[in-house]
Amino acid sequence: MDPDHSRVRIKLSELNSAVRSVLSGAFPDDIWIMAEISEMKINQTGHCYLELVEKDEQTDRICARARATIWSSTYRLLAPYFETSTGYPLSKGIKILILARVEFHEVYGYSLTISDIDPTYTLGDLAKKRLEILAKLEKDGVINMNKDLPFPLVPRKIAIISSETAAGYLDFITQLDNNDFGYRFSCQLFQAIMQGELAEQSIINALVRIFETGAPFDVVVIIRGGGSRSDLACFDNYDLAYHVAQFPVPVLTGIGHEQDETITDLVAHRKLKTPTAVAEYLISCVNDFETSLLQLQDRFLLQVTGILSENNSKLNLTEQKLISIMSNHLAMMKARADNLFSSLKYLLKNYFNMERAQISTLQQVNQRLDPVNILKLGYSFTVWKGQVLTDAGNVAPGEEIYTTLKKGYLSSIIREARVHKKYQKK
Repeated sequence: MDPDHSRVRIKLSELNSAVRSVLSGAFPDDIWIMAEISEMKINQTGHCYLELVEKDEQTDRICARARATIWSSTYRLLAPYFETSTGYPLSKGIKILILARVEFHEVYGYSLTISDIDPTYTLGDLAKKRLEILAKLEKDGVINMNKDLPFPLVPRKIAIISSETAAGYLDFITQLDNNDFGYRFSCQLFQAIMQGELAEQSIINALVRIFETGAPFDVVVIIRGGGSRSDLACFDNYDLAYHVAQFPVPVLTGIGHEQDETITDLVAHRKLKTPTAVAEYLISCVNDFETSLLQLQDRFLLQVTGILSENNSKLNLTEQKLISIMSNHLAMMKARADNLFSSLKYLLKNYFNMERAQISTLQQVNQRLDPVNILKLGYSFTVWKGQVLTDAGNVAPGEEIYTTLKKGYLSSIIREARVHKKYQKK
C-alpha cells in the first residue's frame, strides 16, 4: 500500500513535543486526582514510584492507568503525614487523592509528579469500603452467625490462632497458666501470619485446620500483640470475616487495639482489647460457672436443711403424739392386766382352796381306807402265793395261806374251800 504523501509527516520527537505542549497548555497548574495505588516502589535515593489505576465500580476492571512519582524530598514529608493522619502507610491497594502536575517527557512519556496528598479522602474511602464489606456480610446472612452460637459454660479447650513468637501469644498463655484460681486449660496453637499481605489467607487456613482436626474445641481465639492500624488492616478483609462469621465454634478476638474495631472483631462472638483480656475473660467464665455451682449448692443445702428441719419438727410432734398414745395405751393395758391379775389371783385362790378341800377329803377317805385303819376295825386280808386272796375258788385244799390281822398274822392250811353262792359264776 503506498503511503499518502499528501498528509503531514513529523518525527516522533516532534509529536511528543507537541503532546507535551498541549498537556502543558491544558493543565498549566497542579490538579487533584483520585486514583488507587496498584504498585509502589521506593528506590535507594528515596524517590517513590507509583502505578496508579482507576477501576470500574461494577466490574472492578482497570479502566485507566498512569505512572506517578514522589521525589524523595517530598516523600519524606508526605509519607509520615499520611500515616499519622490515616493510621495506614502509603501502600498498594488504597485509594488516594493527590495533588499532581501532569507531565509528558519525550523519552519517558506521560507521568504525574505528586506534591501533596489529602488523607481525608483515603479515610473516607476506607470507611466506605468497610461499610460495603459489612453490608455484604449482612446481605449474605452471615454477619451474626458466630455471635448467635451458644457460648460454653466452661471454656477450657482452646484453639489459638497466632504466631508462636508474638508477644501477645506469650501474654495469653502466661495469664491462663498463672490464674489465681488454679484452673487448668487445654490449649493448642495453630500458627498463622498475623500481618501483611499474606495474613488474611494464613488465618483462614488456620481456621480450616482447626475445623479439619475434628477436635471438640470450646472456643477459638485470634490474638496478636497489637500494632498500628495498617498492621491490622488484614482484619478488615471480607474473606477472613466471612470465614470467622461462619465458623461453628465461638471465636474471640484479642488483636491488641483499643480505639477501633476491625470487621473481624465485629463478626466474632466477642471482641476483647488484648490477648491478656481474652485470657482474663475465659478465666472469669470458668469462675462464674464455679460461683454459680457454689451458689446452687448453698441454695440446695439451705432448702434441704429447711426440709429436714420441718420434717424433724413433724417427727418430734409425731413422736410426742405416739408417746402420749402409747402411754395411755400402756396405762389401759396395765389396768386391764391388773384386773386380769386380780381376777386370776382370785380364781387361783378359789381353785387352790377347792383343791385343798378335795385333797383333805381324799386324805380322809384314804385314811379311812388305809389297810392299817381297816385292820383296826377288825378286818384282815389274806395273801396266797404273794397275792391278796379275794376269791376262795382260787385255792385248793392243802395249800397254805397267810392272814394279816391288826396285830400279827396267821398261817393256815386249806382243808376245804367254798365260794359263796352269791359270787359263783353262772
